[in-house]
Amino acid sequence: MNRAQACSVLGWTAYEFDKAVAKGFPAKKRHSSRGQDWSVDSREAVAWVAEQEVAKVRPRDGKPPGGPDDEAPEPPPPYRVLARLENPVDQGFMLAHLDAFYHLPRLVACLAAGLGMPMDAVHELTRLVVLAYADHVAEDARKVGLEPWASAADGDPAFYELDAFAPLNWPNLAHKRGEPDWTPSRYGCGWVEYTAEERAANILPAREADEDEARGEPTGAPG
Repeated sequence: MNRAQACSVLGWTAYEFDKAVAKGFPAKKRHSSRGQDWSVDSREAVAWVAEQEVAKVRPRDGKPPGGPDDEAPEPPPPYRVLARLENPVDQGFMLAHLDAFYHLPRLVACLAAGLGMPMDAVHELTRLVVLAYADHVAEDARKVGLEPWASAADGDPAFYELDAFAPLNWPNLAHKRGEPDWTPSRYGCGWVEYTAEERAANILPAREADEDEARGEPTGAPG
């Protein structure tokens, strides 16, 4: 092929052809005199272009992409246990379980308070439901061999992140229940300690409270 034919086959302009030659493209001038055309072996040309395209995606260390040495991205903190699981079924089950587990306290507390339960009962029900749910899942998971429960020698495997629960606006729940000074007997499961200013900031106006009741999200939960 001459230069015009090579450009036609490869979809290059003359400028791109000259740049490729400078990088090692296998083209030879037919004559040494200025202005003469180039001679290009089509097989060598295609092989050279293919090598350039492969080099664009080849890792710097020369290892093929997707190899065993490639590391998967680290899951976010609440879901770090997923990195310890190899079976996709175990991973999928765990992801669904943790999503429910971390949001369950807020859902239970908002529903219980909406039904008129006293705040002490709301708090205790929320805590017990979460514990009962975790025990139920662990028991069933062991029966069918789901990890990491199946391999836990003593008790439940430790993978829950206690600060990963969805935040719960308990100051507003207590305010709506007519117990504005109520505080939980223990903090956890989305029930966090507030300063007096933060408690006041989380008491929502009536209209806003009605709109946010289903979510129960605090407006100024401490970070």
